[in-house]
Amino acid sequence: MKFIFKKNIITNKKNLIYYLLILIFTILFFLFLESIRNQYFLYGDNASYFLPYYVHNYRSLFEYGQIAQINFHQFMGIAHLATGQSAVLYLPNYFGIFFSKLLTGDFFYSIDLICFIHILFSGILVYYYLCKNNIKSIISFFISLIWITVPYTIIISNCWNFFSYTSLFIPLNLIFLDRLLEKPELKYSLYLALINTLFFFGG
Repeated sequence: MKFIFKKNIITNKKNLIYYLLILIFTILFFLFLESIRNQYFLYGDNASYFLPYYVHNYRSLFEYGQIAQINFHQFMGIAHLATGQSAVLYLPNYFGIFFSKLLTGDFFYSIDLICFIHILFSGILVYYYLCKNNIKSIISFFISLIWITVPYTIIISNCWNFFSYTSLFIPLNLIFLDRLLEKPELKYSLYLALINTLFFFGG
């Protein structure tokens, strides 16, 4: 991965300040959304389908030590792992559920934290991608803030959280695709394939 991400862009002091500002802005933006409606992203299918899916995944793995293959709670048992939208193999969701349980004592902020994680890193990656392509830092910073607050992503994600995944995987794909175009080698093709496989596992 060190051949993909340029160290001078990541560790540059000015860029580190901008990364911190992106973090602060994203936290404030999500607090604003939560002030509009508590558990802003727990709405529609996120509440009725995806949160129960993800909690079932989490409990199966950490309480019973096995991957969730069957949903025992509907229709006397139905296939779960085979249902793509269950996101059993999508690891970032487990972090959202873990931190929801850790910080609030229940699972109801899981979707909000999952969206937060994806949108935060999407902003950081957009900033990195633009700096890598010689866009001025201040312009890259403001574009990353625009990317974080795209109304379509925010509004649709409060019903279908996987739209927040798209905001992350677009710049991630662009970064790896640029590297593949610069240096067409098999390993970079494999990196790109792995990224899109992870995106597929998200549902």
